Amino acid sequence: MSPVPWVLRPLLSGWGIPTLIVLDSQGEVITRQGRVEVLNDVECREFPWHPKPVLELTDSNAVQLNEGPCLVLFVDSEDDGESEAAKQLIQPIAEKIIAKYKAKDEEAPLLFFVAGEVSGRRE
Repeated sequence: MSPVPWVLRPLLSGWGIPTLIVLDSQGEVITRQGRVEVLNDVECREFPWHPKPVLELTDSNAVQLNEGPCLVLFVDSEDDGESEAAKQLIQPIAEKIIAKYKAKDEEAPLLFFVAGEVSGRRE
């Protein structure tokens, strides 16, 4: 890896990348959560990380809870099937809200999460 240019060092002197915004070839924002996506998808299998309407709440994406209004559906189960069913329950609502704002060329004001006992854990 090449050294960080001296001009950028003050900006990157924290614990990691403060923000990573992913753009498409026309310069349109794909995601403002690139840092979270890199942490969740180290091998970049889902790159360029188009936003999903509903996310599983994990340690790495929990930072998004501080960025604005969020709807979190808590699931009291250790069964992955329950989390998936919860996701399917709120996905149509999330998609409708996201589509409404996308039609106005705006970012949706609400993030959607499902949180359960096994969310974010890989065993």
